[in-house]
Amino acid sequence: MKINHKLKIRAALAADFGHIQAIYADEVIRGVASFEEIPPSIRQLTHRWEEIQKHDLPFLVGVLDQQVVGFAYAAPYRFRPSWQDTVESVVYIDPAARQQGLGTVLMESLIKQCRDRKQMIAVVSDSTNRASIALHQSLGFQPAGRLERVGQRNGQWIDTLLFQRTLP
Repeated sequence: MKINHKLKIRAALAADFGHIQAIYADEVIRGVASFEEIPPSIRQLTHRWEEIQKHDLPFLVGVLDQQVVGFAYAAPYRFRPSWQDTVESVVYIDPAARQQGLGTVLMESLIKQCRDRKQMIAVVSDSTNRASIALHQSLGFQPAGRLERVGQRNGQWIDTLLFQRTLP
């Protein structure tokens, strides 16, 4: 894995959601990291972004050669006051830009921007996704549990792995 030093991390803008939608739609259609069955529209994803902003949480994009090649955001882990200091991380990389360290750079930035929270949870929605597991473990996430056969994609049952990281 090489870290691409030309990658710029910044807050997502409304104009980025065409690229964000394309990256996410590819995963919904071809992968199993998302349990959605129909890719959400740009409008739907923009609405999710607006909801995340209401919680004062980061939604970041990675830009390489003026093109969005990945995104990461933190969302409330649960919607009850007792969990207000715990967030769930989400990261997706354009398939053409994977294995270059972009996920690491995005997640490091996300973690730094969540330093006012206490815990970050990652849900790896495919227990065979070695790249995602390695990414989270390299960033200090510890295994917190396995949920067996909790989702079904393309006729197969999928396990999810939970990871947890204490935030600085």
